[in-house]
Amino acid sequence: MHYQLIQRKIFVSITWSLYVFYKSQPHAIYGLSDYWRFITPTAVEPIANILMRLSQDEEEFANMVLSVVHQIPYSRSGLKYPVETLLENNGDCGALSILAASLMAAGGLDVALIYYELPNASHMAVGVSLAKTPTRLKANFKPRGYLCNGKRYWVAECTGSGWHVGEERDDLKGAPVKLIPINRFGEAPAKVAASLDDPPMQSSISLNVPPQAIQINGSIFTFTVLGRIAPAVIADVVLYMSRDASSWALLGKARTNISGIYNLSCRLSAPGIYYIVAGWSGCNGLSGSDSPTLIILTGPRPLIQFQGPLFNYTFLRWGLSEWELQAARGMDTYILLDMMYTGIMIDAEFMILRGEQPPLDYETLENLQMIRLPEDFDMQVRDQLALILNVHNKSVSLKGLSIHDIKTLPAEVKIHNLTHLIAIGRPYRLTIEEHLPLDDLEGMAIFGLYGPALESTITLDGAVHVILLASIRNSLMVLRAPSFSRTPTPTMQVETHHQENPLSTPPIWPAIIAFSATFLAAWIIKRKRSKKTRYKIKAAHNCYHLARITLRNSCALTCC
Repeated sequence: MHYQLIQRKIFVSITWSLYVFYKSQPHAIYGLSDYWRFITPTAVEPIANILMRLSQDEEEFANMVLSVVHQIPYSRSGLKYPVETLLENNGDCGALSILAASLMAAGGLDVALIYYELPNASHMAVGVSLAKTPTRLKANFKPRGYLCNGKRYWVAECTGSGWHVGEERDDLKGAPVKLIPINRFGEAPAKVAASLDDPPMQSSISLNVPPQAIQINGSIFTFTVLGRIAPAVIADVVLYMSRDASSWALLGKARTNISGIYNLSCRLSAPGIYYIVAGWSGCNGLSGSDSPTLIILTGPRPLIQFQGPLFNYTFLRWGLSEWELQAARGMDTYILLDMMYTGIMIDAEFMILRGEQPPLDYETLENLQMIRLPEDFDMQVRDQLALILNVHNKSVSLKGLSIHDIKTLPAEVKIHNLTHLIAIGRPYRLTIEEHLPLDDLEGMAIFGLYGPALESTITLDGAVHVILLASIRNSLMVLRAPSFSRTPTPTMQVETHHQENPLSTPPIWPAIIAFSATFLAAWIIKRKRSKKTRYKIKAAHNCYHLARITLRNSCALTCC
């Protein structure tokens, strides 16, 4: 018999959108029956598929899964989803067990969670049901398993290293145990991408909203997003949406055609700011990727309002008058950016779209409550969309201002009214930049994409500038592919890697993790069936070692 060491590497790419989706999911546990939400085999299926191809039977596959999980450093992290554990490269017994259970379930194994109740703490491991009793144990161990619903689940220890299926730690033997069967799995909108030995090739995905694909009906804003994956591939595209650029939810899914093009119709009904990003998982040797973040601003909900001789009336839903009245005044701040950096560049295309006043009929009035508004209500509605550049505190904000706000601005504030120059339904481009080494905002320009600048570059000479863009009482502002870039000073270099920016473009490259696996492969030259030969074959199956995750720092920088 001849043995040779073969080193194999599994490269795993995780998109930013999939990672922040799971970061946004609830992480609280109110009982043992809640753990199933964290078991997401679909998300890690590509890794499990590679391990299954490298293994000869289900026990060997389960041991390979443990080898992958054992290389992740232990940390008191609390419960995490498998995607989080992979990308953050740390986890406690609960997080590591959830990752291992998800990988084993992705390979078709029946799994459970084993909950040990210790005097001073608790511990968690995985229970895996196999067709046969585990045989690839170290010499001083006997296979240990627990019965649940007529099945025996063998212990799979996920912390430490070197553990095989069926081996139980000495300090856990005899401890009270609760077995948590996993009968259903948590949500997985997309998958990680995985490749064996060679890193995946780079891909990209675009996202935009053509002006002709936008429809407005009252307070309902319907639009169609279009995009393309390059290189072209037929694949699923997942769209995520956020209201604050930190908590993300699933917006919808689309399928590309043979040219890699996809489209999806979306609806928004509440005023405010929406962040939308498209991502795909990767396949056929291509890494997954994310689109730039699309930012959509919708104005306040139109008012059903009548003006009397001395005052105004508005009709609102019964029982919600105060809340509705406040909402009808419109949002205050949409975006606020801290620009305490040098080398600033903001670049965005925008368009103002006109809404429609909803028809007023008897059926509508029947469900509404008439409210008398204060005489100055029209002055309180924040219906003037303004871009405010404060050079004193180095900030840029996009706000809704009322007429009262504008009339009471301090005398030193410079107002630039562009509302009469910006046409409805025409695209414009906004640029703001700061040049080194002046450490001061240099200027701003707004110009039509098919015409000259609306106003020559505004020199920002140390004052506060208010640029009025549009009246949004009954209209919308849409931003297309805005970008916000900055060059940090040397003292801020480390911190900027971890600072989140709602306008920053998600990286085209996803986080890539490389699992380096060393396997002991056996070629049988002679077919002699001696006990010694059988022992060596058995030992060969047990010799799995996975090195620690490489590119750890690169992953952290990529996803931040």
